[in-house]
Amino acid sequence: MAVDGETGLVVPPADPHQLAASILKLLEAPELAAEMGAAGRRRVLEHYQIDVMTRRIEELYEELLAAKGGLTMLTFAAVVFWTCLGLIAYVYAGYPILLFLLGSLRRAQPRLKPARLPRVSLIISAYNEEDVIREKIANSLNLEYPRDRLEIIVASDGSTDRTTAIAGEFTDSRLRVFDLPRRGKNGTLNEVLPQTRGDIILFTDANGKFQKDALTALVRHFADRQVGCVCGELIYLSADDNVVAKGYNLYWRYDQQLKRMESRLACLLGANGSIFAIRKSLVPSPRRRCLQ
Repeated sequence: MAVDGETGLVVPPADPHQLAASILKLLEAPELAAEMGAAGRRRVLEHYQIDVMTRRIEELYEELLAAKGGLTMLTFAAVVFWTCLGLIAYVYAGYPILLFLLGSLRRAQPRLKPARLPRVSLIISAYNEEDVIREKIANSLNLEYPRDRLEIIVASDGSTDRTTAIAGEFTDSRLRVFDLPRRGKNGTLNEVLPQTRGDIILFTDANGKFQKDALTALVRHFADRQVGCVCGELIYLSADDNVVAKGYNLYWRYDQQLKRMESRLACLLGANGSIFAIRKSLVPSPRRRCLQ
């Protein structure tokens, strides 16, 4: 189990399960988080800034080179080992802690209310999705969003089953179906994106279902002109069916916590392909290509 340390929760290296539990513990105990955050910030400023760490490594190498007998291969190997181990520890523990500390310094920004909801192009990329495409289209058509502000695009990537035929059965004017030759997901998106009509592009997969208010909840953040991308949260409904799935679900919750902490710093390193929106003006041109 995690142990309360002087400046934070001490977690064994490369243990995402205990790290996720530690982060949840901090979120449930604001006073503990504030106390540890203040102590942690002091420690980070004293020891873990890039210039401080770089200077310390330089000093270490100078000391080793000046030592009697010079820098032996064994000593060099030890330095490399501990440096690599430190980088691994930073990835799994240092980075989340740093996000938490920096996020605690940033004040929450007031949420702006859009004067009018933007036009949205919801793109469903599909390849041989006949088992789920009907339910996905119906789910998209039932979203709580103004009809004249939403278009739904089914981009079939060379499907060889009834995906395109099923999509063509719908007569709603908001739905557009593209039956494209097989070129892969990125190639299909690059073909469809220039033909969208919305100011906001919402990417999704055929096997993911939205809550009715999901679209409104996503696009309201674009009332702030500084916001370029918004990612929703993917929830696996059958993630607790077995031991392996439970472990994956725990790691997934940890990843979602990372995204929330990144969001407090107005950044997002990665988005979930099942539910994320971006301003069309920020989508790369066809020459540069879009990679999802």
